[in-house]
Amino acid sequence: MKFSELKGRAVVSLEDARKIGEVEDLMVEPASHHIASLKVRTGMFHAAQIIPVSDVKNVGADAVTISTDAGTANSAGIEESTAGKQTAEQQRSSAGNPLTAPSVSSADSGGSHSLIEITSLLGNKVVTDAGTMVGELSDVMVDWVDLTITGYEVHAGGPFTKAQEFLDTPGVRYGNKLLTIPAELLNHPN
Repeated sequence: MKFSELKGRAVVSLEDARKIGEVEDLMVEPASHHIASLKVRTGMFHAAQIIPVSDVKNVGADAVTISTDAGTANSAGIEESTAGKQTAEQQRSSAGNPLTAPSVSSADSGGSHSLIEITSLLGNKVVTDAGTMVGELSDVMVDWVDLTITGYEVHAGGPFTKAQEFLDTPGVRYGNKLLTIPAELLNHPN
């Protein structure tokens, strides 16, 4: 499934049969490329909520269903400001809580405990490790069984050019406004 197909999909709580919000982003561990959590937009003037993937029960054609324990339903997500950053008080209060997601940072930090938002990668330049410019990242393929990124869609030119798809490998690296891929992927696109 492409990230673009998932973005905007309803997120529904199975405990109280209510719509929590809509998928705004996916939070990814940069070293393993595993999905750690969903960022859910809960309203125009409300803070986004982070839902750990352990709470996701199904990713259906029309909605993502989640289920949390009754006691943790309100504390399972980290509230973020509309700017996408935690306040110092929120970071201190969630530091000892094992139910909250790891800290969120931008793609340029590279810390082992930081997560990257998929939307921060979209539009970034893609270059091979041999120095060849491939294009710009336009979408990301996600596997909900293994909870990993499986591939990348890259456009080499304008909006009317055909996109190339590349498999995700351990050699793919996320940087500040740039992704690098192994050069051998050019010979074996998806």
